[in-house]
Amino acid sequence: MSNPLAIAAITTTLHSLIFLGVREELGSGSITALPLDKARSNREGNQVNLFLYHTMPNLAWRNERSMRGKLPQAGKSPLALDLFYLLTIYGQNDSETKSHRLLGSVLSILYDHSTLSRTEIEAATEIELPDSDLHRQIEQITITPEHLTFEEISQLWRGFQAQYRVSVAYKVSVVMIDSTLLPQSALPILSRNGETQGATVYPGLAPTLQGIRLPHRQASAQFGDIIALNGSHLDSRNLTVQFHNVRLGHTLKLTPLPEQTETQLQVRLPSPADPSGAIAQWWAGFYRLSLVVQRPDYEWTTNELPLALAPQVLSITPQELPQVAVC
Repeated sequence: MSNPLAIAAITTTLHSLIFLGVREELGSGSITALPLDKARSNREGNQVNLFLYHTMPNLAWRNERSMRGKLPQAGKSPLALDLFYLLTIYGQNDSETKSHRLLGSVLSILYDHSTLSRTEIEAATEIELPDSDLHRQIEQITITPEHLTFEEISQLWRGFQAQYRVSVAYKVSVVMIDSTLLPQSALPILSRNGETQGATVYPGLAPTLQGIRLPHRQASAQFGDIIALNGSHLDSRNLTVQFHNVRLGHTLKLTPLPEQTETQLQVRLPSPADPSGAIAQWWAGFYRLSLVVQRPDYEWTTNELPLALAPQVLSITPQELPQVAVC
C-alpha cells in the first residue's frame, strides 16, 4: 500500500511522464497542475495543464472493505481511490495548430503508458516526494480515458467561469492509502482449558510495528543492509527481531542495534563478509518480520510485516570457450 502522499505522487508522476515525452514539442513551454480558471497565465509558450477535478472511492475495493470489516481482528482496510484528471493543451500565442500537435503527442504518450510502472513512479517522486512509497504499492495503477460528453466538460468550464478549451479526461486507478489506525485485537483470554489462573498482566504498553524503511528507497532488502523498523514502544528491553521464511518454514532471529528509540529501531542483516558464517542460514525470498518480547515465563510476538530479501551475486567465473582451429 502507500501513505497519504499517494495522490501527490500520481500527479507528479503524470507530470514527469508527459514532460519526458513532449519536451521537444513543448519547447520553452511548461506543464502545470492548476484549476481551470488559473491555468493560462502566459500565452507566449506551449502549455499542458493537468487538473485533478474529481476523486471517488473505488467501488470494487469498497465491496472488499465491507466484507473484511466483518472479521473480528481485521485491521481497517486501505482507502482505495480513483483519480480523475482533465488535460488541457494551450498552443504558443494561442495557436490552434501548435496546440493540436501537442495534444496528439500527449495522447500518444498516455496511450503507450496505460500502466504506471514502479520504476516510473520512483524516478518521478525521488526528489520532490522522497517520503512517498507509492512505488511499493502491489496493485497496478492504470490510466484509462474517461468518456465525458460535451455537456459534462462544458459544465466543468462554466463552473470555473473560464473560457472553454478542448480537453481530455483520464481516470487513474487504483490508488491505495493505508489506514493510520492500528488493528483491533480481541479481548484477552481469561482461562485456558478450564484452568483458573487467568491472564498474565505485565506493566507498560507492548511494542507495535508500523512500517519498514529500507536504505536508498529499495524495494527489497539486501544482505548487509541496515533496516529501520518504525512503530511504537520499540525501546522495550529484551527485544529480538524475528524473520520467518514462509516458503521454507524456518525462523531466524537477530538482535537490534543499540540505537533504539521509542519509535524506531534498527537491525543489520548478515553480510557475506561476516567471518562468523551466519549468512549460510539465510535464503533470498519473502519473510514475515516481527518482534519477539522475552517475558519471564514466555515469549510474546508482535504483529508481522512483509519483507522481501533479494539474492546477491558474489562472484562471476567466466567459462573458457573451446579453441576452434581455423583453416
